[in-house]
Amino acid sequence: MLQTGDTRIGLDGPTVTAEDGFLNKVMISSMDVRKVIALIGAFYWTIMTVFVVPGIITATFLTVMIPTLCISVSWFNWLDHKLCRMVNDHWSSAVQIAGINIVEYGDDISQLSEKRVLFLANHLGLADHFVIMSALRNKGTVVEKYLWVIYNIWKMTPMGVMWTIHGNYFVDGGAAKRDQMIENFKTHLKRNYWKYDHRWIIMYPEGARLYRIKESNARYAAREGYKVFRHCALPRTGAAHATIEITTNADYAAIKDTNASLEYIVDCTLGYQNGDVPSIGNWLLGELPNGIPNVAVHYKSVVTEERSVSRIQRIFIMFKSANYL
Repeated sequence: MLQTGDTRIGLDGPTVTAEDGFLNKVMISSMDVRKVIALIGAFYWTIMTVFVVPGIITATFLTVMIPTLCISVSWFNWLDHKLCRMVNDHWSSAVQIAGINIVEYGDDISQLSEKRVLFLANHLGLADHFVIMSALRNKGTVVEKYLWVIYNIWKMTPMGVMWTIHGNYFVDGGAAKRDQMIENFKTHLKRNYWKYDHRWIIMYPEGARLYRIKESNARYAAREGYKVFRHCALPRTGAAHATIEITTNADYAAIKDTNASLEYIVDCTLGYQNGDVPSIGNWLLGELPNGIPNVAVHYKSVVTEERSVSRIQRIFIMFKSANYL
């Protein structure tokens, strides 16, 4: 029976198909293995970020840093700065695990690492935090001494406790609370900015991630006669102006320092390929939009001279126009 023509054809056909099927199975299997490894890595990183690292920082604060603060503020600051760098490196590891390539343009801000700086960035998604932390990690002591102004949704989480220990400030949205929030922020700066030797103040003046405010921002821009941008929103300059008002006033400098006042404003523009902002989960799993790992970061620095709200807004709009058009 095996010598018949039909049989030979039948044997040859399935043999080739079986080989192809085997190769496909191997490829699919290897892809599944990579996904499983990525999933395990993402789970490990998430647990470390949300629970383990904040827990260690909190325990260190209670057992080591508080007694140290009673002895010496400078020693306390040294410990806080080193812990802050380690936490920043942990967060930056997410970018490295995902294979993201950060491409930096514009001014060399590494020269400003020991200066007092207001750092303003556009806000496109949660990935922005990781990109900024990664971009700044090789800029001297910036990541040790920065102070973040962030949305208060994180305040009641383990990460919020950790950030509070460092001195970050949480803002609450809404027009009704805006004025009081600004006053509270000013008080926070007076009490903490010089005492704990913060240098860079990092904030997102747009107020929220772009996709959440895109429509309302377009209406506001049209009403005020500004151009409507596709990839950024017009800034809310209240917190930025409060920062400049307090940190450029020598009366609030609680310690003697040749660089006691705010010296520079740095505008940071983040850009993702085709404007597609990835989720953190997709990043950790290696699923990049368009398959391209590049993220662009552009810097422009100006000396803090004029302190008006209108100037801050003009600077921000001017830079965003140049970078996005």
